Amino acid sequence: MNYTQSGKITDLSWEMIGEEDNEYDYYRIQYFTDKKEYEISKSHHEEWSQFVFLVDTKHYFENLDLLDIQDITIAKGKFSSYKLFSYGERSQYDFAENEPHDISNGEIKKLSKKQLPVDAFYISTYALKRMSEETDEQGNIIQEGWEGTEFTDYLFDITPIEDEEDF
Repeated sequence: MNYTQSGKITDLSWEMIGEEDNEYDYYRIQYFTDKKEYEISKSHHEEWSQFVFLVDTKHYFENLDLLDIQDITIAKGKFSSYKLFSYGERSQYDFAENEPHDISNGEIKKLSKKQLPVDAFYISTYALKRMSEETDEQGNIIQEGWEGTEFTDYLFDITPIEDEEDF
């Protein structure tokens, strides 16, 4: 999801998987803000082994619901655009510079560098800072360059990864 500081959504899409009897339906949902309508596509897969690494959709939204997007946005400062995204995959995480937080038991707590690395699902948030702008002869913007800044990651279902030196 991309959105402005006022909360106006400028881009919104999901990719989700439903499973029943070891068969999978893959959904791609795109919201077109200019038309105020959704486009939904669906494909069916009998098997797909990588699905076992993905977060359950209901569980993902339960954790997302604990985040106060307005507070997160205000804490990042004034920028023209903000982004919230997740790949929905369980993966190793060791980015102390992205201000990791643990979402657990309905609470959000900041993680320290010594608590990393971990295995977890995560939701990333950041602001987009305009780095360049190119205009045509009439002064119309024809190209913009953006860079992510003020990263914060929210991790859930954390499992510590043992340091190899401990073995």
